[in-house]
Amino acid sequence: ALSYFLEHGFVALSQVFNQSEMDTSIAALDAMRTRFAEEMDLDIDTYDERICQWRDMWMSEPHFDDMLRDERLVSAAQFFMRQPSIQLIHDHVIRKPFSALNATVPWHQDYPFWPVDTPDALSTWTPMEDVSEHGGCLEVVDGSHQWGVSPPVDFIMDPMDFSGRDDVIRIPAKRGTMVVLHSLTWHRSNPNQDEGKNRPAHISLWVPSFARYRPDLSDWHPVNDYITVEAG
Repeated sequence: ALSYFLEHGFVALSQVFNQSEMDTSIAALDAMRTRFAEEMDLDIDTYDERICQWRDMWMSEPHFDDMLRDERLVSAAQFFMRQPSIQLIHDHVIRKPFSALNATVPWHQDYPFWPVDTPDALSTWTPMEDVSEHGGCLEVVDGSHQWGVSPPVDFIMDPMDFSGRDDVIRIPAKRGTMVVLHSLTWHRSNPNQDEGKNRPAHISLWVPSFARYRPDLSDWHPVNDYITVEAG
């Protein structure tokens, strides 16, 4: 698995979390969605129409705090980064419902959006439901982590286009699978076309502990609100 990750920039670890754990994750997410919809004075169907992202859930949701600290997740991040000590940037959940308002998340690398000085980093992506090839699964350009760092992509005005390439891979995944993704691997997700599916997935972003804070690289990033050390 490590050899595959180093060559391809991603690897899928089958069903790291079991069915019961994913059921609990969905129940915790449902309770949170209901609470937020009520706070916004929206019915749940209206609240759910668009892609939703919730960040830093470990700060307020005990279940996701437990999940983030689970040894299976932390040890996988350490192992594939080949680092004895790692630090969290943040976690989040993205829910991508079957909806006419659902859209593609365009091609991008993760690292150019992070306020740290090293791209030797990764993320984990764990779907809480089975995600088919047409259900908004992750899509990667095989081996693209070896291309180096590109400027942050403008998702709206100048999205990257890899049409016609023969090295684009879709990654359908069973619930509880953990996809480990290098921070320089180009990836995207297409609209969820599976009616009745909502594609909730937990994502965690990790850097090695030797990483240094560089807010000048991403001064808008929400994580800056929580960092108290000086730049560098």
